[in-house]
Amino acid sequence: MADATTPDRTTHAHPLARAVMRLLEYRDEADLRFVFAALARRLPPSEDDSGRESALVALERCANALGVNSPSSRSYATWRATSPEGRGSPSVQQIRTLFDGSWNHAIEALPNVPSSDPLVRRLAAIGPRYTADECLAALTRWHQETGELNAVEYKAWARRTRKAEPKARIPANCEPFGRRFGNWRAGLDAAGIDHPRTGRRARTRPTRVTHPTREEVVDSVRLAYEEIGEPFSEIRYVAWRDHRAVQHGASPAPFRVPSPQIITRTFGRSWGKAVTEILGDQLKAVAAMRQRRARFSPTDLARAWWECHQTLGRAPSVSEYERWRHSEAQRTAFECWPPSESSIRQRFGHGSWPRACERLQQEGPVDA
Repeated sequence: MADATTPDRTTHAHPLARAVMRLLEYRDEADLRFVFAALARRLPPSEDDSGRESALVALERCANALGVNSPSSRSYATWRATSPEGRGSPSVQQIRTLFDGSWNHAIEALPNVPSSDPLVRRLAAIGPRYTADECLAALTRWHQETGELNAVEYKAWARRTRKAEPKARIPANCEPFGRRFGNWRAGLDAAGIDHPRTGRRARTRPTRVTHPTREEVVDSVRLAYEEIGEPFSEIRYVAWRDHRAVQHGASPAPFRVPSPQIITRTFGRSWGKAVTEILGDQLKAVAAMRQRRARFSPTDLARAWWECHQTLGRAPSVSEYERWRHSEAQRTAFECWPPSESSIRQRFGHGSWPRACERLQQEGPVDA
């Protein structure tokens, strides 16, 4: 019990202070620190704050001259160097030093900046508080109208409904449900909405084996080569694997076709080395892979580019050259591959295809 000499400050508290305390009663420590910093900046300056006060005056003059609420450091520096009113004002570095090394802290200290109050920003980000009944009503209505169970679908529905009904008490995101019920699924349970426990993705995507044996990797590559044929590239293997995954469907059995990353990790460090080692007994596959990995002389690279140029009648783009390269390989039953576009742009353009085309055009066609 307080003694008689201790004044009762609670009964004489300012109504605004009481409202702020009620608003922050259940907030975390971070919010309290933001409020304290915002209120501290609005206190009258002390004798030690004369430097900050002069800096704020200079910032207000700059803002009025530029017609903005909060000038940037670059616009302030320009105003200080070119305007007669800005001469003698603190520099950008001096203002930053006065406000803990941050230009934004100095801007936030201006009284006329709309977003200078951290409490306003935090409360706007969190949004208004919703009761448990309002949350349950929103969940029930959303599920009845859409039949969805995903939180992403709820956000889209809430955005449309709030736009059509501005006065409706509907949370815009899932944060109110997490604060009231713990998480999204708990909110669905509280609203009486039946939902699967494993999630939609787990029901449709089969379990994929991440550590297959060497025999499984070899069998998959050989089966893929029998069905794909040449060119047996990594891109075509990925397309074949995706097709097999669709055929596998939602079968409870694990999906045991390895990815190209697993193949290269098991056999060598590249796709070409892995295919050569696995399909070593198939001469056609090994010859085709070696031909694709062959190194070409600068003359061979230039001659291939000019052949494509003559076919198109102009300088080819990267995609046009690759299509021409693939058609030329197909014409020889994939036994002879022209050089890749990467070899050409590395040799003549230092990694740039336009630069390589420009240089090849300047040098002209090579002699036969």
